Amino acid sequence: MSMEPIYSKMYVSARQRERERVQEFIEDIKNSVATCFFLNLFAPKGFGKTVFLEQVWKDYERVLPVSLVHMGKFCQKSDEAFALDNLLVHIIRDLGERLPRRVASLPSDYENWMNENQLAELLLCLVSGAKEFEKVSVLLIDDYDLMSEKQGRWFQENIFSPIARTRKVGVILTSKTELRFAESFDLRMRLESHELSSLDPEAISRALPKYEAIAGEIHRITGGLPLLTEEFIEQLETSQVIIPNGFRLHAQELSRKYYRTYVEEKVLADLTPDLRETVLIMALLRRFDVKMLKEVLPRLLPELYQVYGTADYLDLIDRLRPWVQWRRQGGYTLNPAFRTMLQGYTLTVKPDLFKGVNRTAVILYQGWLESEYREYYLLELLYHRLVLLESEKDSTPPTLLMALGKELQPYISGESKAGSRRMDDLDSLRNSLLQDPDLKDYVSEDVLRAIQDKINAQIEMKRVIPFRRTL
Repeated sequence: MSMEPIYSKMYVSARQRERERVQEFIEDIKNSVATCFFLNLFAPKGFGKTVFLEQVWKDYERVLPVSLVHMGKFCQKSDEAFALDNLLVHIIRDLGERLPRRVASLPSDYENWMNENQLAELLLCLVSGAKEFEKVSVLLIDDYDLMSEKQGRWFQENIFSPIARTRKVGVILTSKTELRFAESFDLRMRLESHELSSLDPEAISRALPKYEAIAGEIHRITGGLPLLTEEFIEQLETSQVIIPNGFRLHAQELSRKYYRTYVEEKVLADLTPDLRETVLIMALLRRFDVKMLKEVLPRLLPELYQVYGTADYLDLIDRLRPWVQWRRQGGYTLNPAFRTMLQGYTLTVKPDLFKGVNRTAVILYQGWLESEYREYYLLELLYHRLVLLESEKDSTPPTLLMALGKELQPYISGESKAGSRRMDDLDSLRNSLLQDPDLKDYVSEDVLRAIQDKINAQIEMKRVIPFRRTL
């Protein structure tokens, strides 16, 4: 099977919702009912942002004046090398080629113009002409955040603000993190943002039904990143692996080859060596904050983090913003797609680091629990305990069930110094265990019964004590 059909199916499965939103976005502008004229699709590298814009280009370039800009072709490392005039010429050429000559009357020498303001005026004339021709102009700008702050401000003032006032222009921008348009209140109010998600196992099954039985394994290895999923399936095609038994026989070979070939070359390649190790550590932590990083990173990477302070860790998180998300429950986590994929990568390629991070986390959460009981300390301790057990070859589901029960026993009974003694603590703990995506499958009936028995005993005690006082 060729690469094109596979990726096409992956793309359609992953991005149907976004395609429908783009169609609605352009129709609203066409029908003069739009309040939003800027659509920002953001996600880290590997989520198919470029492919998505290229598909939008294919959908509209024959029916509307549309321009597709790959910002990386115009941005270089230094601000001085940013070819703004070339960028404007590119947009003018794209739009001009898709408008009748009577509308797009372009000077013969405009491609040689060096004056940015003069080119901006010409671009605005094209947009106005398209409006008179009753056409919606569409700008597709990939990796808009590669533009420097200075150049971005110029573009907003001289291009975005004027064309938005025509109310017949739609601008679709991709970026690694959500755009804000902080310099302009008007533009900010006209901006709508959507975060692109990775493929889930169900989407992989829908796209390629013959891999339905191993869709979960494919997702675990690729994180559901469309491009990496496509490339891994290419390997499965070559190896003629479809059924679970065949996959298990080839899993180690396929995974190791895949991780070496694609993860190191395409996912981690843009990070400096020190940040690669840092990201791998973060991927193994379900949640982290400055307190956690202060303890973990100096222990595992002392040459890099021994002298780091709070401000340094906050700056580190900010530098990794495309990779890192704030959890609703508090604390940070790595983007779920990267976390899923990099956990498997680290276990396969760097098992010592995998065990070192999880063992360190167990020690830390045990120490914090001895000082004070917090439910999330206990849940994270259980998680890292189970991850270590799962990585052992002789680990079985009954073993994991027993391990979780044994770890919980002191906190249920109150034997632990920081044990959960209050009824509301136990009730909350029971609900959290049943809802936790990583722990819920390892909560035995015996554990749930023990928690309920303890709650019942506390309820009975509350009834007995007031009765005794009345006597």
